[in-house]
Amino acid sequence: RSIVSLPMVNHADNAQTMNTVHLYPKNREVGWPFSEKEQPSLDDHNGNVISWTIKTEIPAGLKAVQGAQSYVVRDAMSNGIGFAGNLKVYYFAGGVAVELVNGSDYSEPVNNGDTSLAITLLSDGFAKLGGALPSGIDKDAMDRYILYITYDTVVNLSEEEFENSVTPENDVKLNFTNNDGTQYENDPDAVVVENYAGLKLIKKDGANTNLLLPGAQFKVYTKRAEGGTAVDTDSVLKDVNGAELVFTTDANGEFFIGGLGTGNYYIV
Repeated sequence: RSIVSLPMVNHADNAQTMNTVHLYPKNREVGWPFSEKEQPSLDDHNGNVISWTIKTEIPAGLKAVQGAQSYVVRDAMSNGIGFAGNLKVYYFAGGVAVELVNGSDYSEPVNNGDTSLAITLLSDGFAKLGGALPSGIDKDAMDRYILYITYDTVVNLSEEEFENSVTPENDVKLNFTNNDGTQYENDPDAVVVENYAGLKLIKKDGANTNLLLPGAQFKVYTKRAEGGTAVDTDSVLKDVNGAELVFTTDANGEFFIGGLGTGNYYIV
């Protein structure tokens, strides 16, 4: 809290007064650190893949020596969402992203397809983050107080789930214990995935449209190749392990994909 009375004496020249004063806080509040997960934009939703960004505060009370401290970011995903890799944990120093190392700075034994993850800061991570924090606020570089966690998921809803309006959700929670043993928990509302769609294909015989064709196989792409009508092979839909998905029509000549981003798709 700052109390200023205007006009005030100009200490550079006691004969003058000042009517305008700029105040900048010296220290950040040591309190409840926040966490948030951003709603994926259309650019984050590529086919059946959603790229997520979690932002959690690096608390003002965090120390470089771990001691009794604990810092854990937990993320729970609803049915239909599976972890698909590309995990990165980083902060900014001098405007440059500094990535933490899994296994030494933090622990996360997540496997592809898992529906939850827990980023647990380790002693090396505390040393990096605690040592990187300045004592006061740098008003031009507030990102240095934020720990970023990004990763990909694959969305896969059944036709029944899609028709029953099952909505994929993602819920993040931050647990922080400071060096004095005081525990903080931040549990914001879950993020509900918006702007997703389903694709259903019915394969029929070209000469006899009453004849349904089971066992037909297809791949699905999100882009055409530049300057032509062929598909961009790099845009094929993949599973949580990065393998190309091959869809096969059932006994009714149908296949369904749920949880796609809105847009154009090319079936080959």
